[in-house]
Amino acid sequence: MKKFTFALFLSLWSYFSYAQVTIYSECNYRGKYRTLSTKTYANHYQFGLQDNSISSIKIAQGYSVDLYQNSNMTGRKITLTSSDNCLPSIINNSVSSIVVKKIYDDNANSGNISIYRNCGYRGSVTNFPTANYPDLRAKLNGGTPESLQIPNGMVAEFYSGTYYSGRLLGRYTSNQNCLTSEVRDFAKSLKVYKNTSENEVKPQPK
Repeated sequence: MKKFTFALFLSLWSYFSYAQVTIYSECNYRGKYRTLSTKTYANHYQFGLQDNSISSIKIAQGYSVDLYQNSNMTGRKITLTSSDNCLPSIINNSVSSIVVKKIYDDNANSGNISIYRNCGYRGSVTNFPTANYPDLRAKLNGGTPESLQIPNGMVAEFYSGTYYSGRLLGRYTSNQNCLTSEVRDFAKSLKVYKNTSENEVKPQPK
């Protein structure tokens, strides 16, 4: 009996340790649940819980989840990149379709920040190792920085003018699902550096 219980524990631990996304029918990760992989779930039959019943969600690092109010990825939508123990009222108990995406590999781009052309870590992506970039728009082939992924211990600073002139528009040490409108519209140069104890930077609010 003890061997069976221990084996069951190991099985469940392995199952939840490698789950990419787990959805729950109640806040605080309680109630009925289902685990999801990288996939599109066009209706509640596919994700395995009753329609309009999701209240909390666990998301593994490196994954993004789009929650839609209606089936077939229509209606109101929110994008999450981290766990939420009680979904906001605009989507709580209102989810009918889901898209789970892998947005980055922690090991693949360690030391690089990644800038995407669209919010929600979508669109084409450019990786920036530690360096100064006096003409950000040229590096982005004329595009604009919309969302940002940044490894622990790195800092990204956006300036309104080329060659770091003008105003400092934003200083970031954590992922940004959608950069501020100022950064998106006006950033012209970028500094990427390691956050040492001598230049410790507090994370900017999301």
